Amino acid sequence: MRKEGSVMRKVYGYLSIVIMVVLIWVSFWGSPFAINQAEKDTLAYLLQHGYQAEEISDIQGFYDRKDNKKYYVKVIFTDNLREEQVFAYDLAGNIYQVENIKMES
Repeated sequence: MRKEGSVMRKVYGYLSIVIMVVLIWVSFWGSPFAINQAEKDTLAYLLQHGYQAEEISDIQGFYDRKDNKKYYVKVIFTDNLREEQVFAYDLAGNIYQVENIKMES
């Protein structure tokens, strides 16, 4: 019985460490699931607003912990590969364009 308690203590210790690492990761780099969802929802938003899938060259989500811990999605359209459009995404599913970024050559 004494050995079982020791094993369980180790399991709980390791589990606590894993949970702490996950919480630190999410706090600094955002949830990979939320970033993926932001990309999918932004793509659906663009398709609903008249864009075709062929018009979208690249779509990439990211997390900005400095800006009220928001998720953003950068979109590059095939007709203008030198410009990124940035959309904000909140966990309630609201999507809105925040800026255009001209890329240097």
